[in-house]
Amino acid sequence: MTKEWSSLPELIELAKNDPSVLERADAELRDSEELLETVAIYSADALEYASDRLRSKKDFMLAVSQYTIRALAFASPELLQDPDFMMRVIYFDYEAMQYASEELRSNRDFLIKAIDYKPQLLRYASDYWKADKAMVLRSVERKGSVLRYVNPHLCQDREVVMGAVKNSGSAIVHASEDFRNDFEVVLEAVKSDGRALEFASEELRATRAIVLAAVHQNGLALRFACADLKRDAEVALEAAANTALAFREVNEHLQQDKDFVTAAVLQNTRVLEYVGKDFRNDPEVVLASLQNSSTGMAYATKHLQDDRSFVLKAVTLNPGACKYITQALQRDRWVLLRAARAALTWAEPVTFPPSSQQLVQDPGFKAAVACCLALEGDDAPALETSVERIPIGTSSSAESVPGGG
Repeated sequence: MTKEWSSLPELIELAKNDPSVLERADAELRDSEELLETVAIYSADALEYASDRLRSKKDFMLAVSQYTIRALAFASPELLQDPDFMMRVIYFDYEAMQYASEELRSNRDFLIKAIDYKPQLLRYASDYWKADKAMVLRSVERKGSVLRYVNPHLCQDREVVMGAVKNSGSAIVHASEDFRNDFEVVLEAVKSDGRALEFASEELRATRAIVLAAVHQNGLALRFACADLKRDAEVALEAAANTALAFREVNEHLQQDKDFVTAAVLQNTRVLEYVGKDFRNDPEVVLASLQNSSTGMAYATKHLQDDRSFVLKAVTLNPGACKYITQALQRDRWVLLRAARAALTWAEPVTFPPSSQQLVQDPGFKAAVACCLALEGDDAPALETSVERIPIGTSSSAESVPGGG
């Protein structure tokens, strides 16, 4: 029979594409760590043709398992029941647990070590330990979703279920149906994950305390509340304050109520993104949204973004709103002066848009801003006239501006 390869590198290249070629290699080649490790990177199936020595060699199998845990399908039985070896592989990829021997998956000490590293490894434990309350509690109290893997009998155990939902509210879906109508269990579940309200009984989805706790954790939980609570202004406001998108779940009557909308944008500026156009064009509503964030101006209508009288009020209230007004107003000296004056006492640094930078950085403009500190009330119109006279690029001082000093 003619050899298909003339050198080790040639064999490696052949085996990368078709590992079965190794079946025709001699015993010495099948015992070559260089050959088998290189080929196994491309296909773990190559290990089917490895020598027994290599499949039992801890360092070699650790090395190839880093590339793919499927390499463990070809490891020797002795390695798969070696706790040290298996834990080291599990640290690379915890799904390696599925290859552990039955003996290891029934070993309490090994399981505790594995579960403390990744609680979901209870999935691969023997049935005995999936029915052991102490072991199950150890797992679900770290990761509630593990409840899906435990013995059905323990899914009816209140202590186990409470332990699970406290850190993963949605785990309630794996608990006994009775717990979906248990006030305390559902309350803990929605405190952990508001979306768990979806799995609560109809009665508890109509219970105000439960729904309030749910929307406080995740505003979108409002979609699972009963219709009456979607009309409850306090519940709806709590939901919108948590998640702006929850405004879409609010009762239509509240969505059209200006007082409610104003309260909502005061709590969460982004709510303005989801309200009707009439409210996005309402100066009072938009100004309310600016009290928390300048992005409220981004959601205002183009009409308001280009309304000079409104913009003057907006940048005085929140100088960051400059980023979202029209470019023409971004170059308006009086608008920028109002914004710059407000920025002096703003809690956070204000970044002006590129189209405003030339004027904002002008020494003469900065001098005018300094004058603002001394001017109040009736002097404001005179100040506007003074600022308009300042040429860009001058080094005007405060003394050169009428009324300054």
